[in-house]
Amino acid sequence: MKIDAKYLIQISAIIETGTFQAAATMLGLTQPALSRNIRMVEERIGQPIFLKSGRKAQPTDLGMRLAQEGLAIKRAQDAASLYLTSIKSGSVDRLRVGAPPGIARHLVCPAISLFIADHPEILIDISIGNSKELAEKLADGRTDLVIGPLSAVDQWPGMKISKLFDDRIGILCRKNHPLTRQAVITPHDLTKYKWLQHPNGTPIRLQTDAAFSILGLQDIQWVLPPDNASFIFPLISNCDLLSTMPRWPLFYTQAFSLDFLDFDHPALSRSINVIRRRNSDLSKIHNILLKKIKIIFSNMQDAKPASI
Repeated sequence: MKIDAKYLIQISAIIETGTFQAAATMLGLTQPALSRNIRMVEERIGQPIFLKSGRKAQPTDLGMRLAQEGLAIKRAQDAASLYLTSIKSGSVDRLRVGAPPGIARHLVCPAISLFIADHPEILIDISIGNSKELAEKLADGRTDLVIGPLSAVDQWPGMKISKLFDDRIGILCRKNHPLTRQAVITPHDLTKYKWLQHPNGTPIRLQTDAAFSILGLQDIQWVLPPDNASFIFPLISNCDLLSTMPRWPLFYTQAFSLDFLDFDHPALSRSINVIRRRNSDLSKIHNILLKKIKIIFSNMQDAKPASI
């Protein structure tokens, strides 16, 4: 049997105030109208909700249980009303963060999951895109901060940069690739194999291009770039193709037989940063999220095997 929520709220109000008259005043009803509503409910369920005891309303056990449900409904209505009012006034806390796909997948989204567990009341908007898209959203105020590598920031004048942690990219290959058996790998050796390139506009594509220019690698044989960097792992796992990839998230790829070449250069170093408008400051909720990101990164460092 269904009972209209408004009657449950009325029952709760009668118990809260102690009398039908006081409850009617609180609810904006007349006392006779409230009494008729309660009698109608009692007739429908076939049991009394209140016992007659002078002017004071004495609830039955059933009345107390229905009042509890009514109180829960009233609290939910009040909370929803307050929430909607906060949204209209702009006072509700909102977390708006952007990141390129790889950093979003491995760092930002897991950190947001931890954040939501502690702060379910916070609204969260996450933007995922390439450097150009994220720069535009940051510049016009559609997002408050971007988590990304420094190579992407170089194209965004007027932005404030704060380093989260140091990072570097490595040269990824299959296990037992011919180059893994060489004691010393030179830049020239890297030109002997074909490469999978990252999609245009991604931070790692920008840094890869810049690093190869510094290394003097002009004769790289590129194959068509995949639409998504995650396809690089299966594509190179059984052939001699090479690619670049950040070193820190690769414990996710244990299903593939992958390794890093023993080749490093300062041009392959970078930092992961918080990028925001120069006139903006980090709020309390932003700083909480950044701490969660550092926790996720630290856990990855602890769990990552020496080679994949």
